[in-house]
Amino acid sequence: MKDIKKIIKLDYISIKPYFTLKNLAIMVFLYLFYCYLSKNPIIAIAMPIFFAIIYSSYPFLVGEEAGIDGLYKILGLNYKSVVRGRYLFSLVLFVISIIIGMIFSIITLFFVEKIDIKIIFPNIVAYLIIYIILISFQYPLYFNYGYKKAKTLSFFTFLAFGVLSFATVYLRDNIKGMLIFMTENKFFSLLIIALIILVTISTSVKISEKYYKKREF
Repeated sequence: MKDIKKIIKLDYISIKPYFTLKNLAIMVFLYLFYCYLSKNPIIAIAMPIFFAIIYSSYPFLVGEEAGIDGLYKILGLNYKSVVRGRYLFSLVLFVISIIIGMIFSIITLFFVEKIDIKIIFPNIVAYLIIYIILISFQYPLYFNYGYKKAKTLSFFTFLAFGVLSFATVYLRDNIKGMLIFMTENKFFSLLIIALIILVTISTSVKISEKYYKKREF
């Protein structure tokens, strides 16, 4: 666990320079733009998560350019710790994005329809599932091929997220019904969700560990 914490800290340090006011301004602008067009409060949560997906790939980019993976071996960090630490860091980014999304949701109240409090939590859970599925697809590619070789393939995960986000605009009545069902059947819904998350992420971690162990730096 100690080594995993080191990886999380190192990943944070590696992408910290990208947390700029410029990038924040871009995120706010895109959020306001799409929120105004769609009149859909769900965008308030979706937009920061989209950026979290982008930021989650930066440790691979920085690591490849700076040769940090080789440094991990010199420091004696186990490949499993590197993989698991990076997955946990992606979840940290998700939590931060949710906090930002909630702040955006408050802003949304001033110019779009009121947010139904009952569907906020199910929305967060739904985006957590999407986030984990996309990360679980991306990370094995990065650990196997490296950032530069895998970025073309991983582009499809961004495309998929965009399609899913816009789909919520046109299918929001159906989605709202599903979210209400989840709210009314919390135990059953949480059980199924937990199972999906556990199977998806554990499978992805195992594949990433297998690929990363074979790579040479």
